[in-house]
Amino acid sequence: MLANKSTLEGVYRNFKAIFDEQFTAQPGFDFGPYVMDVPTNTITTSYNWLSGVPAMRQWLGNRLVKDVKAHNYDITNVPYEATLAVQKRDLEADNLGIYKPQVMLLADEAKQHPARLFAALLDAADSTLCFDGQYLIDSDHPLDDGTTYSNTSSTALSATSLAAGIVAMRKFADHESRRLGVSPNV
Repeated sequence: MLANKSTLEGVYRNFKAIFDEQFTAQPGFDFGPYVMDVPTNTITTSYNWLSGVPAMRQWLGNRLVKDVKAHNYDITNVPYEATLAVQKRDLEADNLGIYKPQVMLLADEAKQHPARLFAALLDAADSTLCFDGQYLIDSDHPLDDGTTYSNTSSTALSATSLAAGIVAMRKFADHESRRLGVSPNV
């Protein structure tokens, strides 16, 4: 087989088909309970939101205008890659079948990579800063009203402490004491 543009395009299409088939055949980690998926197609994505949205109330008399606070958090997308080398002599000898297992393993690696990144983030939660300048897992996340909240505990895990944690999470409220509806299930 000659190593020319047409041949290389055919090899690419063949490897891509193997990769895609293997990638879609593997179940991925379900991030749904843990994160909110926000698709992006830019290098840096700016997440903007308002906090302190007022609660609805019966309209009696004048309107009560309440300030909201704008927040922003920029995330720069980081490219990742893994490249498989194909030996020229294997191409010339039409011996490309030996690469199928490696292409399949490459697809498996690509499928598992987001879960590895997520696990690394959780492992570093007490040393990774999040949008409010505090560590992801910390005892003093600031609120707009000057108070703080904690999403950590030093209590040993037991059935009792788990139940207490679930009750505490269900009591999470916003700046107007509205329950946030947190219902832990993971």
